Amino acid sequence: MNGKRRTTVWLLLMLSVSVLTAGLLSIQIPASAQEPEVLLYQENFDDGQAQDWSLEQGWSVSDGSLCGEGHKWARPTVGAWQDFRVQFRLRLDRRIVHLNYRVSGTRRYFIGFHEGGLYLSKQTGPETFSHNLAEAVATYNLGEWHQVEIAGLGSHL
Repeated sequence: MNGKRRTTVWLLLMLSVSVLTAGLLSIQIPASAQEPEVLLYQENFDDGQAQDWSLEQGWSVSDGSLCGEGHKWARPTVGAWQDFRVQFRLRLDRRIVHLNYRVSGTRRYFIGFHEGGLYLSKQTGPETFSHNLAEAVATYNLGEWHQVEIAGLGSHL
């Protein structure tokens, strides 16, 4: 790994009036032409624990999955990475879920998943938002598992 790479950004999961179940979360540094991909973190929640996670009330581990409800946060307490790929399985039980990516103070990207697709938005200050920077129409059936991957390398998501 490049010694100049600084760990400045946390991966955060946040819920907005929804129920989320996520299992087998892995975080990796995206491969570049010079470097092979490196596994930074992996958790399957099979032991019934959310090891290396800080969970606000409303989050728990159940049946090998990290589950949350309400406008609450689940934060990993391991590492903070600038360029990385996160992969996880997602099951929506109601409405919508946000995954916050590259969070720094009040700045963040957030990807919203809902039954009809997904969207990318950005927050650059306490009350400054750029909504729907990108949108995709897809079907995320409630109660079904979906494989999700989000990668960031430099200025590209």
